[in-house]
Amino acid sequence: MPCVNDDGSLSSSGLTLLKAVAKASNEAGIQSHSSLPLYKVRSGLRSLEQAGLLTVENNIYYLTEEGKELLRRYV
Repeated sequence: MPCVNDDGSLSSSGLTLLKAVAKASNEAGIQSHSSLPLYKVRSGLRSLEQAGLLTVENNIYYLTEEGKELLRRYV
């Protein structure tokens, strides 16, 4: 599930997940806020982490500064 397009912009699912990470920090909370199936949440979170938009420590997700900035541009 590509959350970041080739030009660096967010896909609709990527934006949905970044917004959800801003409200919740674990997979269950992110899934609840995004209304996406858990398998899409997990693959999307991996994609956003690989893009440097979030980090994960002990199964808790945090927006990076880059992720926060990108989210500000969309919201």
